[in-house]
Amino acid sequence: MVPDLVLASDSTRTRETTAMICKAFPGNPAIHFLGELYSGTGGTILDAAASFAADAQTILIVGHNPGMEAAAWQLSGDEIRMHPGTTVVFSLDAGSVSPSAPLEGLRLVEVLDPNT
Repeated sequence: MVPDLVLASDSTRTRETTAMICKAFPGNPAIHFLGELYSGTGGTILDAAASFAADAQTILIVGHNPGMEAAAWQLSGDEIRMHPGTTVVFSLDAGSVSPSAPLEGLRLVEVLDPNT
């Protein structure tokens, strides 16, 4: 999976992490640093993703706990523990995207935890 859009917290550490991550991808994904992702709730993170959903096929979000865990739980309906470096992958069938509910229908594909 290669993102064409990255949403990241605007903290210095997250900016550095995002720069390192993006070097691994071919091309240059668009990056938006958002202050609300620093201490955002799960709802805040999902709102940010929804607001950019029409602009991208694949979105990478680089953020912080507890908001990232809360967003993953809200999307999946499952309790997902996210240690630093954990990646949670969701998928959405392109034909099922609704402009009024752009994240509806996402399904959990995989949890990649570097601690397990």
